[in-house]
Amino acid sequence: MTKAEILKLLVLIESVYTNFVTKDEIVLFWFKLGPYLDCEKVFGKVRSHIRKSPYPPSVEDLIDFSGDMLMPSLSYAAGERAFRGSIQDSISAWMREYSIR
Repeated sequence: MTKAEILKLLVLIESVYTNFVTKDEIVLFWFKLGPYLDCEKVFGKVRSHIRKSPYPPSVEDLIDFSGDMLMPSLSYAAGERAFRGSIQDSISAWMREYSIR
């Protein structure tokens, strides 16, 4: 997934679930894991979740770490590292990149 697709995903979730607030840590997490994910499968999962649940989806609801959702180049171990890794990017960097100014 590209950064633009990730932002579309988060905007979709936030627009459907009014109690969901996109925090900086969430954006940075998705930016870090996004390149390894299949966009169509993630959006399919979020659409399915929206139809079924009145609560916002968790990461585990949208990503299957067993390997079905991950791109072939990403092993399970690498997915776990990306999932549990530390956030090294500054929050202001992504805000500057995607601000409407």
